[in-house]
Amino acid sequence: MDKTLFNYCRYYKGEQSCPFDDTRGALWDYERVWCEMQSKKDATINDIVRDYNLYGLNGFEPYDGVPTSLKAFLFNRFSNWVGADVPAFKEWYNDTYKKAGR
Repeated sequence: MDKTLFNYCRYYKGEQSCPFDDTRGALWDYERVWCEMQSKKDATINDIVRDYNLYGLNGFEPYDGVPTSLKAFLFNRFSNWVGADVPAFKEWYNDTYKKAGR
């Protein structure tokens, strides 16, 4: 796996098992899967980014250091659980994902 991807993650740092026993565990797993997809150049990520852009999120938080493909993957997972509610995703991203880091 490309270890430089870990620099973009707030939770996953290449561990074999999740170090969290709270809600951060899901975030750790999402980042782990994103790293694997990026390392394998999984074409599915292109579809996920396309959908993210179709929802008008392509300019969301452009300077926060998180790649669009990771934000798109998080939106994909958020949409799976909550629905494709863009304002709710933005709130969750800023109030949960960004703030709950290590």
